Amino acid sequence: MKPFHIRDYDLLVIGECFIEFRCDGDVCLCKEFDKDIGGAELIVAASASRLGSGVSLVSAVARDPFHSRIRERLLSQGINIDHVITAQGYNGIYFTSTRYPEQREYLIHHPGTAAAHI
Repeated sequence: MKPFHIRDYDLLVIGECFIEFRCDGDVCLCKEFDKDIGGAELIVAASASRLGSGVSLVSAVARDPFHSRIRERLLSQGINIDHVITAQGYNGIYFTSTRYPEQREYLIHHPGTAAAHI
């Protein structure tokens, strides 16, 4: 049964949705990237959902080219998005390299993103 109120969820996550561009080499030299959604908050939300918790996200998503992809991925992870608003601006992005999994390289860009409206 779907919860009717935000307090009916096991976990409420508040945070920003990022677009992740991932490569296997040096971020500045790679010519090909896999893309997905990411961010620490989303990792927590998706992990809790996989473990059977009812999870709802409070966030803002910009109406940029990634808008639909973000919402679809959240839903596919079992994360409720009833409290995700659409806002002006852009969604944050980051680039990461999986070349050394124990010591990932990150390049993050998120000034003026939609999450400022949370």
